[in-house]
Amino acid sequence: MTEHFRVVHVSDIHLGHSHDYAQRNWDAVVDYVNATKPDLVINTGDTSFLDPDAEDDLGHARQQMDRLQAPWLILPGNHDVGDTHPEPWIDIRVNDTRLDRYRRHFGDDFWARDLGQWRLIGLNTLVFGSQLATEEQQWQWLADELGSAKGRPIALFLHKPMCNHHMNEDSDTSMTIGQSARRRLHAALGDADVRLVGNGHVHEYRSWIADGRLMVSAPTTAFVHAVHEPPRNHAGMKRVGVVEYVFTPHAVSFRMVEPPGIEQLDAHVIRTDATRALIATMTERGKQEKAALSQAAE
Repeated sequence: MTEHFRVVHVSDIHLGHSHDYAQRNWDAVVDYVNATKPDLVINTGDTSFLDPDAEDDLGHARQQMDRLQAPWLILPGNHDVGDTHPEPWIDIRVNDTRLDRYRRHFGDDFWARDLGQWRLIGLNTLVFGSQLATEEQQWQWLADELGSAKGRPIALFLHKPMCNHHMNEDSDTSMTIGQSARRRLHAALGDADVRLVGNGHVHEYRSWIADGRLMVSAPTTAFVHAVHEPPRNHAGMKRVGVVEYVFTPHAVSFRMVEPPGIEQLDAHVIRTDATRALIATMTERGKQEKAALSQAAE
């Protein structure tokens, strides 16, 4: 690989075995990637449709990723492994069973790769605040990867963004990693040469500077949420597409791309009765799980 390389960042592709309204958009992304031949594709999660317990959806999503004629790396989202502190979506929480299921289909849930002069690091943000054993294992692993970077600039990839605006904000919201995790990650990065942080999760395209680092929120390839509502992070663009990065030895440029044939879909318009029924079933499951956890803590 040359010192210059190109990465396509996809996120929140929401593919399901029996819920296929994001499929045509993914077909357009596959055609774009296979025609333009990037050096790498990075997927920052929510690959499965909605339910982290739906084995068929995870298997289908893996088959769809394998259509890409380019190397790829992937991270889990809350719809792949369950959610975490502070506000787990409908109380479907990350646990070891869900993590193991994800790993059977996709392999490691955090990773590092050296490309050109850069080190690319992907973290599983869903274990932050989970108190699972893998949480501390990932923190130690991150310290080792940062310590061995040896002057390489670093690009960090996450499912949930580190912050909405700045690293010392004191809000806790499900749209970003939790406040305690944000503080710990900020401390862990220290003076490491992290120049880019790429995330997904919010279904909006946005870039901003926080703590001197470039933050890029990748859009969804599937559907936006309610185009008539305000942006979830107060500044994002509600468009469907991908982000394309060009890395040089000491810098990175980026742009949003809407692949030919991709449709600008709104989840609130295309949602079906089957999807509503699935969410209702998951909501009930979440209530039962929350009750069981509360009882166990007594």
